[in-house]
Amino acid sequence: MTKFFNNYLFLLCVAFGALFFSSCSKDDDAEKDNGGVVINPDKNIPDPKGTITMNMMVGDDEGKRVSIKDFGTIQISSAYNFKGYEYNCSFVSLGKMKGLGNVTAIPQDGWNSSVAVNPGDGYVVRCKEYYGAAQYIYARLYVVSEIAGTSGGVIGYTIKCQAPFVFAPKFTESSLEFDADENLEKELTFVNPTNVTVKSKPDWCEVKAADKGFKVTATPNYINAERSGIIEFENTEGSTSVSVKQKKSDNPKFEAGNGTETDPYIIATAAQLDEVRNFPSACFELSKDIDLSSYLNSNSSGWTPIKDFTGKFDGKKHTIKGLWISLSSIDNVGLFANIQGSSDNKSASVSNLFVNISKKGITGGSSVGGICGSLSYGNIENCMVTGDISGGSYVGGIVGRNSDNYYNSSIISQCASSGNIIANSGSVGGILAYQNGACSIENCYSIANVKTEVRIIQRLMALEVLLKIVISQVRYLVQI
Repeated sequence: MTKFFNNYLFLLCVAFGALFFSSCSKDDDAEKDNGGVVINPDKNIPDPKGTITMNMMVGDDEGKRVSIKDFGTIQISSAYNFKGYEYNCSFVSLGKMKGLGNVTAIPQDGWNSSVAVNPGDGYVVRCKEYYGAAQYIYARLYVVSEIAGTSGGVIGYTIKCQAPFVFAPKFTESSLEFDADENLEKELTFVNPTNVTVKSKPDWCEVKAADKGFKVTATPNYINAERSGIIEFENTEGSTSVSVKQKKSDNPKFEAGNGTETDPYIIATAAQLDEVRNFPSACFELSKDIDLSSYLNSNSSGWTPIKDFTGKFDGKKHTIKGLWISLSSIDNVGLFANIQGSSDNKSASVSNLFVNISKKGITGGSSVGGICGSLSYGNIENCMVTGDISGGSYVGGIVGRNSDNYYNSSIISQCASSGNIIANSGSVGGILAYQNGACSIENCYSIANVKTEVRIIQRLMALEVLLKIVISQVRYLVQI
């Protein structure tokens, strides 16, 4: 019995001792929560690489400001507070700790434009390099000691600093999923705020810096297929990636693509061609010939011209046939009503497209053309139009009217037309009817029958005037 009791007592002591030492060990390595950032303030951690030590004097005058390399300018005010002079400069205190090496995280919250300076405290400071900068840059500070004046009082502080304070990028999310055309914005939140660069992303994603990470916006998916991709982030400390996925459309508008230059919308049907008008700034390609004959049967005026096109349309040498338009009282008539670039970026273009107009022809008011009624700061290249085109004025086989200034001209190159092109009361042309500015026409030809009634009338009037002059001269000579 005595032996049993002694063994029991021994085991009890061992258990108590283990509990005691375990508790002591936890106290020695105690971690501290600072606004959601867990640090270990009591460990002896060496100063980080690049640490500098500086004496900062107290005062509000300009001479007391200190410029930190690769960061910005800070100051200790007469109220003994840190304050900054860069855009959106703010501070957060992490409390008491052993040294600068203990500042091992950047909080998401708790930032202030100024914060009290206390010896033995660690801090993080952030600012933006310039007005409108997307991301913050960071530095970490540690107040080593006070600097006393010769007559007493505190006149400054010895500060340790390291900048830029950067973490390898890491987010709380590893993937994002988007609906086809709803809920198209998602947030990526930093585990530790830091300054990073977007190395690569899918064309259909826009990635912008946000307060606590990045905002990712997906463009609507208008095709019958899921999208997927990777967004890669990097900085001097490392890199990370986030996978992104988007659901397929329940009501697809195009065969494939995203509407960008590198991934244009693919058009394979008449209905898909008709959708171009709803995305006038996007990029498109034809994947096959398009026949509009049956598609336009239910429309008494035929094809409705696509207005205000500012994108890129590449026919890939395919043909749009069966095109007809009956809009005699409407201006700007053609496959496109008007193609509109800009004076500094002639991005709007139509290329590699053949258009076969049906027997019904194209009829419009003013500014009528096979490709477009009106062209401004745009390019039309390697296009051919066959069929009859008529209108009131400015009727052309490719373009009706061009409107540029003399410094940024449109270009029509390697284009051709055939058929009958008629203007009832104004300018007419096999390629371009009227040029109001500087449009360059290069390597183009037309075998179309071109005519205008007004030119015939003008010529008759000119002949009448000439005859009157001749008759008057004859009378004068007879009198002599």
